[in-house]
Amino acid sequence: MPRKAFRYRLYPSRPQARLLDATLETCRFFYNDCLAQRKTAYQERGETIGKFEQLRQVKARKATNPSAKNVHSHVLQTVVQDLDKAFDAFFRRVIAGEEPGYPRFVRHEVAYPTVAPQGRNLLFCQQFPTGTCAMSNQGV
Repeated sequence: MPRKAFRYRLYPSRPQARLLDATLETCRFFYNDCLAQRKTAYQERGETIGKFEQLRQVKARKATNPSAKNVHSHVLQTVVQDLDKAFDAFFRRVIAGEEPGYPRFVRHEVAYPTVAPQGRNLLFCQQFPTGTCAMSNQGV
């Protein structure tokens, strides 16, 4: 059965655009914070912090960070999972003898892709510096 693809263009209002920008910025900050936590723990104490330990911290971090209160917790959990995928790829390349490429911090100019719950489907949204937003899993 052939698959259909739909492309939608969003025209958010100014408050919606500000909320979307704040969500993406919170995800970028959270990703960088989790990466810094893993890097510092290994450099200073020689210990590793895994995905599940950071997933357990999402609730506490969300309570202490005022900008994260408006972000769904599933989105922040996805950020931790994305970081864990980056480390899995890093260690896979190390074992294979390839050039590893340690996970990098996400710059402010680069928008962080976000996944938000939409009922049973997931909504993927990535805002680009040009102001456009790409979304998937819509209309099928």
